[in-house]
Order: sequence, then structure tokens, then C-alpha cells
Amino acid sequence: MNLAYPWGGYNHAYGHPYRSDPAPDNKAFIDIANDLVEVSDENPEKGVDKYLNGTMNEVVYPVNGGLEDWAYAGGWENYYSGSNQIIKPCMKFNDNKQTIQTNRSHIKSVLFLVECGDPKNPPQENLGKVKGLLEKS
Repeated sequence: MNLAYPWGGYNHAYGHPYRSDPAPDNKAFIDIANDLVEVSDENPEKGVDKYLNGTMNEVVYPVNGGLEDWAYAGGWENYYSGSNQIIKPCMKFNDNKQTIQTNRSHIKSVLFLVECGDPKNPPQENLGKVKGLLEKS
């Protein structure tokens, strides 16, 4: 079971097994991931182990164009790093359809990949129920 955060692209990976360059907000990612792992629970009866956390490159594997890296750095990484990757900045428009200049460094979000287990088709009894899903408890 994995809890992973940027970086997860080949442009930030090196070595084998893969290691990762630290993201600018790496300390925050580590702190949040450690807190999430601390409050998560093991469940040996259902085969749930403690989460392994780290960068996508280290605990999963690198991919180009991964959602985690795009959500975090899609608006600014190419601009600041000089990377050859094609990353188009997000554009904002006002009511008159005129482009508004945005600060690229402000376009980022924290996104974690949570892999809850190896089975991609877990037993039905491990899944939630539809009945009562929208009912107030």
C-alpha cells in the first residue's frame, strides 16, 4: 500500500531503483504524508498493511504526464525549470474574454496517490454498499 506525492516523472528521476529530485514543497509533502500514515490503520484481517510513503518515483514508478505532477506543477514547472516537456500554463479569462495574466507559481495543488492494496478486483465484501449511500446517518 502506497501513499505517494510529486515528483513522479522521468524528468525528476535518477538511478535504479529510481530516486527523485525533491520538489520545492517536499517538506510539506513529507509532513502531510507522515500525518496521513499515522492516522491510517492496519487491518490484517483484510490484508491492509501500513502505508509506505514517498515520491511517486520512489514508491511507485516514474511516468510522463502523471496527474500528481500536473496538478502540482503544470502551471509553472516548464517556466522555471527550462524543461523540454510540453506544459501549457492555465489561462484565465475575464467576462470580456480577455486573457488575465496569472502568477504561475500560484497554480498548484497538493495531490497524493493512494494505492490501497495490490488486488485490482478486491472481494465484494471489502467494497462499500450502495444502499443507504445518500441517506443521513
